Amino acid sequence: MIETGRRVRQLSIALGLGLALGVGTSLSWADAVSCQSRTPSCPQGAPTSPTVYLKDFNCQSQPKGPNPIPDKDCWQQAIDCATSGTKFGTVVATAGMNYQISDTLCLKSVTTGVIEGNGATLTWTDTTPDPLKPLIFLAEAEEMKIQDLTLKADSSHPLNTAILSVNTTGGLVTTRNILEHVRINGTNNGGLQFGVRYAGPSSFTGTPLGVLVDEMNDQSTFMDVEILQVEQAAISLEHSQSMGHRLINVTASSTSNATDSCFVEVTGGYFTSYGGTRTDFTGAEFRIGGIQHGVSIIDSNSEGCKRFIDGTGWDTNTRPVQVIGGRFAVDNVASDGYVINYERRGPVSIHGLQLTGSPAVGGVQPKFRFSPAAGGDMQVEVSGCRFGSQNSISWDPISISGNVRLVAHGNSCRPNIGGGDIAEPCIGNAAGIATFGSPASTSGVLRVPNNDGLTARDSTNVNNVNVAKLNASNEAELGDATHATGAPGGLKIGSGTLLTKAICGTASIDPTNAINANSTLVVSGTANGLLAQDSCSCSPRTEWDDDVIMKACYAGTNLLSVRLYKSGSGNVNNAPNVDVDYCCIRKP
Repeated sequence: MIETGRRVRQLSIALGLGLALGVGTSLSWADAVSCQSRTPSCPQGAPTSPTVYLKDFNCQSQPKGPNPIPDKDCWQQAIDCATSGTKFGTVVATAGMNYQISDTLCLKSVTTGVIEGNGATLTWTDTTPDPLKPLIFLAEAEEMKIQDLTLKADSSHPLNTAILSVNTTGGLVTTRNILEHVRINGTNNGGLQFGVRYAGPSSFTGTPLGVLVDEMNDQSTFMDVEILQVEQAAISLEHSQSMGHRLINVTASSTSNATDSCFVEVTGGYFTSYGGTRTDFTGAEFRIGGIQHGVSIIDSNSEGCKRFIDGTGWDTNTRPVQVIGGRFAVDNVASDGYVINYERRGPVSIHGLQLTGSPAVGGVQPKFRFSPAAGGDMQVEVSGCRFGSQNSISWDPISISGNVRLVAHGNSCRPNIGGGDIAEPCIGNAAGIATFGSPASTSGVLRVPNNDGLTARDSTNVNNVNVAKLNASNEAELGDATHATGAPGGLKIGSGTLLTKAICGTASIDPTNAINANSTLVVSGTANGLLAQDSCSCSPRTEWDDDVIMKACYAGTNLLSVRLYKSGSGNVNNAPNVDVDYCCIRKP
């Protein structure tokens, strides 16, 4: 059981000259739990100006005199001496120094200060990887900056978390903190579990750190940061209000023994990532759970990762995820081929992402999978993406389930040839698709696969039914039976009868026999494609005679027949040949 309240030891030297004489002060605390209950204590005679230098303290790594104190005590004294109420000054490490740290460094209830690493290293020397014993603990820390500092652990001195950030019920809130040119390195397998954790009410069993509130602990900025050799997550956002984090050019990697590691794992909150390279994560580069608001991933570069985005599990809320540009090497993609495996509601937009290389395991087909869990619906757009694995033109690189409304256009795939960066149109969904409407009976899927035809999703939201096609004779076909899979077999206009075909044309009607007075004459002309069951409407372009009218027209096999009537006295001989325009419909 970890003690939650440890008293500060008596100062070993009470005189203000103690430090100058090289006699240090040893403090006692252990972890984040102790940080919550300790009071900052600056030894008498220690420097208390706004800028405090580690070289002015009697550290074992840089002693000023006899009886130097452990580096962890030295660092905590410097932090305490830079604290005046809630105002924090600047702590400056000695350039290039390697400090040995065995307990948590506490930064609690402080604001607007700087930890200037000056190229120094904090090397973890404890041997128990306790989740409540981070190297640095931030609580109620506002607008603090840590820069030019390396935090290091290894398998002989494992560290659970390099930096643990929380928000409690104190007067300040944890927000807008900055890490710049910070390097966190687990060195080898088992050296480091988490780089930076933003812990919330559900992060730990019970309340070992007091009541952690689901508010703030947000808006941090990472600039040119490295988080290397982690086992679980480089950055972990663990409660809903941990929002607005900005990750700028962050480089991260996983250990080789990790089984399910991530660069960013989100169970709450949200972030934006700009640039940076990530390697070898065995779970996913980005694992997106119950995010708040939206996630944007811009110009990411991935090598050796199992997935780019993993978003399994359902979320009833609409939470947009946007990817712009970037590159994902598929050499180590999961055996199912899913570079993106997303089951949450979205909407999701993927623009200009490039997949490069080929899977190390033969037969794996890299693709994006969008399949909303729990029967929900999802809106997805995929455009301008490059599916660069060899022979990717042979499979559809976008896999969707029935309730996905997908818009895809401008994507390219690679043929099955040798070297060269050759791009050809993809097949299937990736070739081009636009989806409108809501799922089920009101859905409409407008598809233009390689300019071949237009289809719509049927009322079951499973089958695609042909709406229109330009055939080999450059004729526009509506609802043709040849390309209608699963269709009931017809075209319906308004509330009328179902139709399977409409044929329009012109037939030459030439009455070779006389049309007798007050009598009718049936005359036929060639009309290819008509059948006897077709129902026709006809219009002659000129008259046969002033007293000759067309009473009816009807279809036969490749024929159009017209019934002519002569009114009044006298016969009509040698009536002219007249072109008759017709449109005929065919019923099922």
